[in-house]
Amino acid sequence: MAVGANAIMTLEEYLDYAGITDDELLIDGIEVYCSAGDATSATVSKSGSTLSLVITGGASAGTTNIDLTLAANDTLAELAAVIAGTSGWEGRLINTASGGIDSANLRDLTATNCLGTGEAKNLLAYNYRKYERLIDSATAMIETFLKRKIKSRTLTHERYTGRGLDSLFLTTYPVTALERVSAGEIDAINIKNTAGEFNAYAVVSETGVSLVVDGSAGGEVAFASYATMELLAAELNNAVGWEAEVTNSTYNDWPSDLLFPHPNYYALNTWGSIQCPNEPIEDFEID
Repeated sequence: MAVGANAIMTLEEYLDYAGITDDELLIDGIEVYCSAGDATSATVSKSGSTLSLVITGGASAGTTNIDLTLAANDTLAELAAVIAGTSGWEGRLINTASGGIDSANLRDLTATNCLGTGEAKNLLAYNYRKYERLIDSATAMIETFLKRKIKSRTLTHERYTGRGLDSLFLTTYPVTALERVSAGEIDAINIKNTAGEFNAYAVVSETGVSLVVDGSAGGEVAFASYATMELLAAELNNAVGWEAEVTNSTYNDWPSDLLFPHPNYYALNTWGSIQCPNEPIEDFEID
């Protein structure tokens, strides 16, 4: 894990404030060695987010570079398993309680001999987890107490009702920039499924649209990949058993990520309407 993007301070700031050095947080991480009996030499090194395993001589000769940021390798437990599954290599997690530590937190290491069990190398790691959790927990407590966010961030789909008044008082404040204000919502994309037996609906998240038929969900159609209403509707229309269309050509070029997040736009043998904010309005004042 890492400190949240909107935490009240960085890990580095906290450690500096508390007078804690990185070396004080070093723990045993992974034992690694070359197990290829016909190898003439082998080294392990770590630089930044890459772990390099090099074998010279024998059937397993070659270099294996492991990206420590990839999901399959990003914890010590996962990395140890990946090393153990690499031809000519053995990897073992030294302490199972440390398996969840980010593998990128391994200390940098210049190329070091590790041929055979007698030259097994202990890769040390910085254990930041306690302090990362402390910072995130403190951030959550402070924001809950203040009833507001601390760090600036982009918020979308904030919905308010004026209750007959001519002013809206926002719960998220202060506002440093305002991109769009709309009054009401519109039906942007109509969608229908004719293949389900008892249920079919569209799920809209902050990142895309998923189609669910009889409890089985397809992969999410991402706004990032289909950036306009027209492109998104066309891709949804391509799904087997589904039909989709933009309700009005005026909305074709509107950003698809305007769609409201919603857990269930029902669409079995009927047209469901996926909604977004109405056209932007200009006649308002900000105090």
